[in-house]
Amino acid sequence: MGHYLGVGNTVSFVSPRVIQAFLWPVHNIFLAIWILFILTCTYLGSALMLSQTLLFGAKRTNTPLGRVFLEEVNPSARAVESLCEQHQTIGVRLTGLALMPLMMLCDFSNSVVGKAGILSGSVFFVVAGLCTWWYWICVIPWLAACAVGVAIGSGWCFGLIELSGN
Repeated sequence: MGHYLGVGNTVSFVSPRVIQAFLWPVHNIFLAIWILFILTCTYLGSALMLSQTLLFGAKRTNTPLGRVFLEEVNPSARAVESLCEQHQTIGVRLTGLALMPLMMLCDFSNSVVGKAGILSGSVFFVVAGLCTWWYWICVIPWLAACAVGVAIGSGWCFGLIELSGN
């Protein structure tokens, strides 16, 4: 990556600082996409576990409905809420914004559990998941791809700024 400057001296074409400036936004977005992937898979897995338990019963699946709400649904809502806090980076905040429907769905399902029982809340959670399949399967990956494009574009700008400073 260097070119010859005479008398045995070579200079690096691109310094590591330029590469780091380029890769920093991409790195941040990939971390945010990883969070997005984990929480989306948690949501889809919770909906699947709840539907299996509703269809086959808790004894057969060894998964009580209350435990799924306690260990999966409620922590997912709190995780999305923490993604939107002020101290988070912009990529993580945007991830929280994209997952805001998950938080609303979890909170509303939990409210239904409190008012009408665990069975009603579980049915609502599964039916809402079926009604919003397009968001989790189509929109979320599209948003992730757009975020990577923006990160590469901004990384390119940051790299050029760092390159001009050298």
